Amino acid sequence: MATGLAAASEAREHRPPDFSEADAFARAALDAGEIPSAAYAIARNGVVLHAAAVGTADRERRIAASLQTPYALASLSKPITATALRVLQHASGLSLDAPIQELLPALAPENGQADPPQGVTLARLLHHTAGLGTYARIHYGEAIEAAAARASMAQRPYLRTVQTPGRIAEYSNLGYGLIGDAISARSGVSFERYLQRAVFTPLAMRDAFVAGTHAHAGAVAYDASLTPIGPLWNDTPGAGNVFASVDDLLRFGAFHLDPSRFEAMLARLPEAQVMAMRGPDPDGAAHPLYGEAWYGQGWYVRGPVAAPQQLWHEGGMPGASTLLALYPEQGLVLTVLVNRSEAQPFVQALAERLLRTAWPEAPALGLDPIAGFAALSTPTRFRGDWAGTVTVDGQARSVRLQIDPEGESRFEYLSGVDGETTPTVRTFQAIVRENSLVSAVQGPWRSADAPDGAAALLLKLSLRDDDVLEGALVAYEGPQRLRLLLPFALRLQRVAEAPGSAAVER
Repeated sequence: MATGLAAASEAREHRPPDFSEADAFARAALDAGEIPSAAYAIARNGVVLHAAAVGTADRERRIAASLQTPYALASLSKPITATALRVLQHASGLSLDAPIQELLPALAPENGQADPPQGVTLARLLHHTAGLGTYARIHYGEAIEAAAARASMAQRPYLRTVQTPGRIAEYSNLGYGLIGDAISARSGVSFERYLQRAVFTPLAMRDAFVAGTHAHAGAVAYDASLTPIGPLWNDTPGAGNVFASVDDLLRFGAFHLDPSRFEAMLARLPEAQVMAMRGPDPDGAAHPLYGEAWYGQGWYVRGPVAAPQQLWHEGGMPGASTLLALYPEQGLVLTVLVNRSEAQPFVQALAERLLRTAWPEAPALGLDPIAGFAALSTPTRFRGDWAGTVTVDGQARSVRLQIDPEGESRFEYLSGVDGETTPTVRTFQAIVRENSLVSAVQGPWRSADAPDGAAALLLKLSLRDDDVLEGALVAYEGPQRLRLLLPFALRLQRVAEAPGSAAVER
């Protein structure tokens, strides 16, 4: 009897995981009209444990989703762009510490514009520590061609540091857009062609491509009501214009777990350099919006620096919600792709079901960007009156900030276009973590690139030496049809109190 029990126990241990719960969850979301389609898979040490696709990649033409369907990756493009840059570095001797203007002379000042940002290097762009602000621009339909023709000039006003380079990690699509430009400039071919040559072909990512301004064969983008969005284009291709299938991402993820299995790619990027992409930035920048994780080179990373427990990246933009996660100790690669806006909760929940089935003891998946933040409700070093400027359309506009944790905090700014500005006062609530402050402020906001107005503003500030706040005011329009995230450099100085007044608590 004991022998029989032992045999039964051993059989259970070697029984393939049952992923029926994950499949049922995906099918239920599809039947409820929550998603148009989903393609997903999980593999261990190169062996696919489970893979499936449900729904239609193109509802109007009734084209079923498959494991070979290219989906828009959105920001999941970034680890692919970072990998391409490391391939180029290895092949050409490119220095990651070179100032970006050495690679992109077009950033040189012209027509009286400000000097190019100092301290911005490829290494800092990879780690999001170059000091650039939060930026995105999505163009739709007939506006795409004209937008693409002027993309570099349109970005130019925002290619300035809002934080001191090397000090704070702030996620920046502009930074990865510059990496894409640098790859093209140094390689002598387009960004799209270089990714094909340096990453897609050697890894046999047969369905992958970089979306341009013309029609393509990828999954159709849908909004939250499952209405087709139509053609759209992100003006920082290195940050978010890659399409790839589940099959492609399994291979890409497996390469980053065990490069030795991919001889064609290993010849382009040695294993030591692949592993280096997991490491933290050399400046030791603060990562206030990354919870307990950090940002390596194209990857969010969690766990000990010497042996990271998890590498992952998410992606989200109109018509795309995506995830790729790697678990080095377990040899696991997990990916979920959906062609719908704002479907990240579904992506996360499906990924959790796949992961727990394969590895019941798995750590939490994903990122809580405000972990460690607390409401600004008690006296802090941020308390007091602040005065300074925000740079808008090449001009410095006066702003004031009054921070009273125990009362009403106020933000005063000017909004308008072509000199026609209107004073605006808004009250706000904020959250803080160490030297960082984040708040959402109701608009309106109008500038040359947002003439119709943006309804929401984000304040993202950091405290320096107790007397300076630096960061950005970010004009935001979205999320269902995200059109813009525009960072305007903001710098404030603490206003000295009159003699005899109460001292600011620090």
